[in-house]
Amino acid sequence: MKKQTKEELEASLKKTQDELEIDKKKDEKEIEDIKKKVEPSEPIPSEPAPSEPAPSEPVSSEPVPSEPVPSPDYKEKFSESSREAQKIHAKNRKINEGVAKAGEINDVSDEELQAEYSDWDVMSETERKLAKKNLINDKRFAIIQQTTEEAKKIEKWGDDVDKFVDDPKTLIDNPELEGKQKEFTVFANEQSNHAVPFKILVGAFLHDMESKKKINKGKMFETGSGGPNTKQKPISDKISVDEAAKLMKSDYKKYKELLLAGKIEQVTE
Repeated sequence: MKKQTKEELEASLKKTQDELEIDKKKDEKEIEDIKKKVEPSEPIPSEPAPSEPAPSEPVSSEPVPSEPVPSPDYKEKFSESSREAQKIHAKNRKINEGVAKAGEINDVSDEELQAEYSDWDVMSETERKLAKKNLINDKRFAIIQQTTEEAKKIEKWGDDVDKFVDDPKTLIDNPELEGKQKEFTVFANEQSNHAVPFKILVGAFLHDMESKKKINKGKMFETGSGGPNTKQKPISDKISVDEAAKLMKSDYKKYKELLLAGKIEQVTE
């Protein structure tokens, strides 16, 4: 192999450098082309600055008027509650009376046992004890059953009274009851007034109210001494208001008979 001279070596080195320079430029151009393909031609816009929030409607300091909430009628609720409590009390009182009455039955007579069991005479001692116990329980149950029926009637009567009082026609037919419905309800629910026709009850109630009014009014004045009263009063078969008030408490049935027959004196102004 021929040994290269210095000139040849220098010429070969320069050629190599030129080739490397060309390759370098070629590589740079390829890199540039690749960048153009990858990177977008338009600049990427930067994030916009946060815009000012849209002005909202001014909030008024004045309160927004709301729909008025109807206040509960406590007087009406109390009245209804009182009427319901009165009915429950009357019904429970009747039931308690029946239970107490049933509890008093602890024995039965031999006559009752013989009337109930035709073979009483031939029963053994054990059979008689069982039969006696059964008869006592039957009598107790009969009282409880009767009391329950009466309690139902009391409850129904209370409902009938409420319907009568709440019916607008009642005040049309009986304008004197205006403003006295609560007192009439109490009066009508008294045990002695149960099942009495309302027409009679209204008359008895109004008469009772008037009597109490006159009695209370009379107590406000001292009895005068205007000298002896020589004028004779005609004999009347009617009883006085005071007597009627006492009779109503002692014998309500008789009181109603006299009231309907017009045998009670009417107080005049």
